[in-house]
Amino acid sequence: MASSMHFWWIAFLRCSKDFWWICQQNGKCLDERLVKVWNDFGDIFQYESFTQWWLHKGSALFDSPQLEMDLSQALTHGLRLLLNTDLKQPQPGMICLAIPIKLDSASASTAIIKLFETARVRGKHYDTDARYQVIKGGNEKNFHSIKPAYLTYALRICIEHSCSSDQINNWGNYQMSRFLELCPQHHPQPGDSIIRTKNKQKAMRTNNSQAFSMAAKLIENVEIGRFPSSKKVETRERWTTEQKQELDAAVSAGHWQKTNWFTNEHAFMLPSHIVGEVFVESHAQAKCLALLTDLRDTHQSFFSTTSKTAI
Repeated sequence: MASSMHFWWIAFLRCSKDFWWICQQNGKCLDERLVKVWNDFGDIFQYESFTQWWLHKGSALFDSPQLEMDLSQALTHGLRLLLNTDLKQPQPGMICLAIPIKLDSASASTAIIKLFETARVRGKHYDTDARYQVIKGGNEKNFHSIKPAYLTYALRICIEHSCSSDQINNWGNYQMSRFLELCPQHHPQPGDSIIRTKNKQKAMRTNNSQAFSMAAKLIENVEIGRFPSSKKVETRERWTTEQKQELDAAVSAGHWQKTNWFTNEHAFMLPSHIVGEVFVESHAQAKCLALLTDLRDTHQSFFSTTSKTAI
């Protein structure tokens, strides 16, 4: 799932404090752009997992009216996926199949169930006419920056919530960049001169700052229904004076991004990943680091987003 752009779309939307607050306010907001996204995506914080949200909301937002997907790996027993060109009219919300008439009932049932479950969760969606579409082409930097930006953002939140005795409590940009392997080519090596080492460390700190800045831009854009985008978002008034005061009070009280925030986010995004303690030189790492490592190591293929002919 983590290789899906839609997965990361929701991950970044859940990082938005303003989107969290509009969910708390039941849609009451002065910015119609944010209201539209809330109306369409719903309260994403009420779901236990990305999969649960997707089955309830995702396909209606990200699929074409006629569901066309690259499901070649799931098509068995001679089943064939029908495309728009095969139909006289679109079939909104439907997966249209051609089933061999000679196929026995048991085999047909097994094949259809397997295909149906794969399509609902893992299908590569042809979203030409979808209500929300991943921004394709343009600046490739946005695609390459998605995961580093999210991991950097998440690690900073983990550090903010850490205790003074935690190993990560005094980490700065250099330590964060090194742990997340944002630019391994700049890791200081034995034999490097003092000047070369300092230059590498400076480059790593800069890279971390850039990743965090990119995260902020991605969040600002996803709030208004654009992803992945780093374009400048026009600032508009969103909250009344009373709402601002209530928001500040809620944040101060710890209701936004609680201490176990990333543990909950990892469970939401990758509920099937059971991550235990990780030891480095016989010392247990902070749990958030193990979770971040798990997410960092997930496969991503953001450049395979163009439509392919289904088999």
